[in-house]
Amino acid sequence: MATENPSPEQMTAMIEAVFTKTDILLDSHDLPPPVDLTGFIELLRLVFDDDDAGRVIFSGFDDKLLKVLWEIYRKRLAVKSDHVNDD
Repeated sequence: MATENPSPEQMTAMIEAVFTKTDILLDSHDLPPPVDLTGFIELLRLVFDDDDAGRVIFSGFDDKLLKVLWEIYRKRLAVKSDHVNDD
């Protein structure tokens, strides 16, 4: 049984859902965003560590995916920072 790859819209929604969870975790502990890939990976590990399914998902992330997510996250932070500076 073949599974279909998610559409770009579905991928965007999944990534945003993960980043929303990272924001909630950081906000709930009054922590700053990670400044490097290592900190970002640890943040994701904590986000996905809430149940067995999350741990399985996180363990399936390879280095390439983690680096891509880190780059997207950094760009997202830069855009957020630009909006804060505009106010």
